[in-house]
Amino acid sequence: MKKAWNPIWIAVVSFFFSMLPGLILMAFNYERLGKPHLKKPLIVFAILFFIVLCYMTTVIPREYDWIFAVIHLGIPILIAYIQRPLYEQFLDASDENEPESFTLPVIYSFIFLMVFFGGISGYQYYDYVKMRNGILETEQLYLEGKLQEAKTGLFKLHESYPNNSAILFNIATIYESELKKDSAKIYLRKILEFQPNDESVKEALYRLEYE
Repeated sequence: MKKAWNPIWIAVVSFFFSMLPGLILMAFNYERLGKPHLKKPLIVFAILFFIVLCYMTTVIPREYDWIFAVIHLGIPILIAYIQRPLYEQFLDASDENEPESFTLPVIYSFIFLMVFFGGISGYQYYDYVKMRNGILETEQLYLEGKLQEAKTGLFKLHESYPNNSAILFNIATIYESELKKDSAKIYLRKILEFQPNDESVKEALYRLEYE
């Protein structure tokens, strides 16, 4: 008795558990459907495409997030559309051929989702703690009067976190302490580029302009 997964259910897994489990299940299903030569190329493509997609999320501006929504919806549709005819031929070929249970694929896909996004969340938390501790260290240096050391530390943080408002604001504060108002205003205006309604920054700019 031969068994194969229904591509419709593979598409559902892809939609709810991300495209990588869906495409890998599709690859393994090709082997069950009598097309084993397509298994390895599709697995390699799935992994590479997933890596590229993850990288793209870090470089594509937010106004183009709709691209990822289209991919998220389009991949399951393609899976069902491409493999469904072959699956129907498989069922028609023999009365002994039947659908395979989807219990284990769902469990494995859920584990993948938990591990992958759990890893991302863990890294983001680690990165946040690292950044926060760096800011606290520079603030302590500033309070101790070590302005140059504080500035050096802040610029290093700024290289890693260019759009962090706390870092930009602290750099502006140090420049203000050094009576370099023009430099301070540059960094305050950078904050307003992505936080245009930040009243504390507007007040600081007003003070530098008119006091």
